[in-house]
This record gives sequence, C-alpha cells and structure tokens, in this order.
Amino acid sequence: MTINEFNLLENHIKFDLTFNQGTFIEYFINGNQRFALYSIFKLYVEVEYNSIENKIVNIISFDDGELLEKYSFFR
Repeated sequence: MTINEFNLLENHIKFDLTFNQGTFIEYFINGNQRFALYSIFKLYVEVEYNSIENKIVNIISFDDGELLEKYSFFR
C-alpha cells in the first residue's frame, strides 16, 4: 500500500491497520499530548492522543522529513 492509498482510507480503517498490523516504534509526551510512531507498509504513521480528552485527535502518515526528525533523538 502506498502513502497515497493509506491517506485515502477512512480514519477508522487507518487506526485498525496501524494498531493491528503496524509495528510500534516509539512515543513521546508533550504536555497533554502523546505521540506514538508506528511503521506499516514502508511508511510511518504518527498517532496523536490527548490525555485530557481521552481520545485520539490526529493520525498522520509520512515516509521521511521533518515529522520523522522529532523521533531521531531515540536512535
């Protein structure tokens, strides 16, 4: 699956694929936000969770670039 195909999916399908078939890589916390990085289909998926609202607020897919750089300090 390409990044464009993944992006066209409905959010509930993205979540299902990411959590059930993706490989968890790392997470970090910034205030009330928790960001989890997964790898799936040769791309990365970042899931943003808000601990105050107790819900997932965003899901972003990417293959490199600035979004991946914020996780580079774990390597």
